[in-house]
Amino acid sequence: DNLMLEVAVSETKTQPKAKNGKMIFVEKTLEFRSYGLNDDKIVIENCDEWIYCIDVKTGAVMMWSQGDKKYKINYKNFIEYLNDRISDAIENM
Repeated sequence: DNLMLEVAVSETKTQPKAKNGKMIFVEKTLEFRSYGLNDDKIVIENCDEWIYCIDVKTGAVMMWSQGDKKYKINYKNFIEYLNDRISDAIENM
């Protein structure tokens, strides 16, 4: 059931999109669901060997890989994830 994703899409139709006009998180979420990602997860970053996704029930940010299909909670919420990604970007400048 893709109801949650459809709601997210309808709520973001007025939001800014990528330069190509596409909302990448929607496309990647649907793609990874075809590989076994649960319906209550939304992809936020593709790291090739794994993805980061948000659990829509808890707000936790998790890692998931297509190979082992296991979830690992890395951040208790999106703010922690974002702070870490920004810190990484600054360190790598």
